[in-house]
Amino acid sequence: MKRIFSLLLGVLMVATLFAGCGKGKADPNEKVTLIWNVGWSEQEDTEKVMEVFNKKLQALLPNTTVKYVEYDASAFALKMAAKETVDIAWTGYSHDLSTEIANGYFLELDDLIKEYAPEIQAERKKFAASYDSATVNGELYALPIQQPIVHQTGFLKIPAQYNQYFDGDAFLTELHNNYFTTEKVYQIIDDYFQKLIANNLMDNIGFYTRDIFYNLATRGYDFVEANQDGGWFVYDAHAEDPKIISFNETEQAKMFFEYAAKWYKEGIIPADILTATDTAPADAVVIALSSSSESWFKVDDEKGIRYVRNDDGEITHYTYLLDDEDNLFNGTSILGSELTYTGIPFTSEHPERAMQLLNLLRSNTKESNELLNLLVYGFEENSEEAKELGRYHYTLEEKEDGDHIAHGNGYTAQATQSNAYGVPHWKITNVFLPYRTPNILDGQKEWAEEYLTETVPNELYQTKLQGFKPNLVSDYAYELSQLSQVVAEYQEILYDGVMGDKWEDSYNEMMNKMQAAGLDKLLKIVNEKAQEFMK
Repeated sequence: MKRIFSLLLGVLMVATLFAGCGKGKADPNEKVTLIWNVGWSEQEDTEKVMEVFNKKLQALLPNTTVKYVEYDASAFALKMAAKETVDIAWTGYSHDLSTEIANGYFLELDDLIKEYAPEIQAERKKFAASYDSATVNGELYALPIQQPIVHQTGFLKIPAQYNQYFDGDAFLTELHNNYFTTEKVYQIIDDYFQKLIANNLMDNIGFYTRDIFYNLATRGYDFVEANQDGGWFVYDAHAEDPKIISFNETEQAKMFFEYAAKWYKEGIIPADILTATDTAPADAVVIALSSSSESWFKVDDEKGIRYVRNDDGEITHYTYLLDDEDNLFNGTSILGSELTYTGIPFTSEHPERAMQLLNLLRSNTKESNELLNLLVYGFEENSEEAKELGRYHYTLEEKEDGDHIAHGNGYTAQATQSNAYGVPHWKITNVFLPYRTPNILDGQKEWAEEYLTETVPNELYQTKLQGFKPNLVSDYAYELSQLSQVVAEYQEILYDGVMGDKWEDSYNEMMNKMQAAGLDKLLKIVNEKAQEFMK
């Protein structure tokens, strides 16, 4: 039924394209209002900023007005099902891009880019890997939003007052000398816990294993498709003839489950772990966020430690980077891995004009960047608009090298709904173009751009399945959903260790149910695709 629905949406999509492109070219004299679902709530001054934005837009893209709306993933799906007009839409980490594309929500963009977006066409060549993360069967469905924040490695974060009990040197040496996480790594962590217990330092301090499972246990494996989609398909990133398996089958997964069970039994993992809402408290003994990772840009210590300091310069945490740069690799191109994209929905009434606007905001000219900064940051403190309004949204710091830093009024990295105005730059366009916020450090943009365009494709280890995208979601959505349900039933039980000595019983139950849900069938299919790809 899902595939039939996708086909029907595809027919509607084609009909919409013909409706928008019936004359073959966009009519520049037609007055157009573009509905842009930016995925960001309206703020106190949104209407005032958009009024100025639309006035200034006329000089660069005449007869075009932009109207902001906000839909979350579920609301956006309902809008698409009702065929409501949306001309531009943000999609990303809170959406399932694979499903949205499979359902026909977004138009194919290749022809629109070729006709109306020369700047995007050039950007696509420059950031080829990023753009590939939004393609299905060679067709581009969304524009990735590049950021100068490069995620290279997971980390463990140790509070400074406990760091004396942690053998950081041995921890980093073992990790950096092995692609996979060995048992010695867990022994070092376990020794750390035992020392805390011996010194009566574990009282009221929780260790939340779910925070480190994804980053620590999965090291050395490259994921095929989304990390948590269905069977958790992975392969040994350094294998000469890689075989795709479910991560849950690996020794690394079972090793983590075993130690989690030990730590739960000993009371190191809190008894209420399954119902706890705070998964990474500020005073947790070990913190490593599954949704976060660090880069090697300006690491304070060459061994791989980043020191977190307070306003007085005192170290509050030691952040141990799990990998060094020699452990990194360039692997499969996972659909949606950029986590933030802009697409043109199939319900767009003006896809050509929408593409022209998106191209304008990525043009990197003085005029287009002024417009872009207005859209992202609002009114600068010394601007005429701020003086007329009686308040401002940011101040601008200009560096001697010509760099510019936007200091938000009431925020540092990004605005919240309570600020008068401010939209996260990662919801709008290529983040290399607008002013940087203070959390993006001096030189970070230049370093990240070189890393993404030169280091990743040319210097990192290239896995044998580099660039492989089987697109299982398009053809096997039902089977993957069945596997996902099984994993969801058991995963937290296992990586939180709540079964104690009986963890293997739960593990075997999970694997049996995954087999019954078609794991071997899908692994056979994806491995055949992989072998064909490598040929």
